[in-house]
Amino acid sequence: THSADGITFFSTPGPVIALWTSPELAVDAGLTSEADAARSAPGYRAVSLAVNFDTRAEVDAALAEWEAAGGRVTKPAEATEWGGYSGYAADLDGNLWEFAHNPFWPLDEFGRPHLDGGEVE
Repeated sequence: THSADGITFFSTPGPVIALWTSPELAVDAGLTSEADAARSAPGYRAVSLAVNFDTRAEVDAALAEWEAAGGRVTKPAEATEWGGYSGYAADLDGNLWEFAHNPFWPLDEFGRPHLDGGEVE
């Protein structure tokens, strides 16, 4: 478990699970509010899945490919206040996906992030 700025991260044998408050997640995803989320991303259920990449360029390429396939970018990738790089997109059902690069969490050979640079257990 790791906490930072009101977000709690849990390591699992597979993915990392992050818990945010619902309004904070909506704003982070480029939606002005939860009400805006309900209008512009009908699949928004205060949940987002994230895909982590090794570089900023990979984030940009993945978002461009997502958009070319019919998804909608809700927040273009940009440098974050925590030192990473992140953007969001909605799939065809309106579900939100985060595309992120966190230089502080290296990815293992399976693409899983290591919290604080340590092994995910």
